[in-house]
Amino acid sequence: MAQLSGRNSLRDIVDSVSTQAHRLYHLGSAIMTCANLSRINENKPHTLYEALFGKLLGRCQRLTPGHSFRFKSKLYSLNASTVDLCLSVFPWADFRSTKGAIKLHIGLNHSGYLPEFVTITEGRTSDIEIGRMLSFPAGSIIAIDRGYTDYQWYNN
Repeated sequence: MAQLSGRNSLRDIVDSVSTQAHRLYHLGSAIMTCANLSRINENKPHTLYEALFGKLLGRCQRLTPGHSFRFKSKLYSLNASTVDLCLSVFPWADFRSTKGAIKLHIGLNHSGYLPEFVTITEGRTSDIEIGRMLSFPAGSIIAIDRGYTDYQWYNN
């Protein structure tokens, strides 16, 4: 709910849900507080979000239209973006001596403009490391940048 409605803090989420407090009873939910929401999120395993992404992706893939390109091969785009983080707040995200970062890797399937995969790694992880772990259908066209340069991988 928070992602879809553009909420940017726990307080914002709680305020948004509180406006519909009279409907929480029907959902079997109690009144939400910032402390409860923080505690709940702290103990959730990453596999929960991974499974949720998989289910949503599967549902969306059934609803998307096909691409309108003139070629019959599947088209994919791979990209990795470095997200800067404050090292004093995220000491585990060590990237440079004074800077923290993570890297967000996304593979977009142009058949429905949906992500085929999303992964987050340490900021130092090279793009090609993730690229080598992916497999594409034979005859696919893959749009990449120079971070994925590996001629042996191209040959495969």
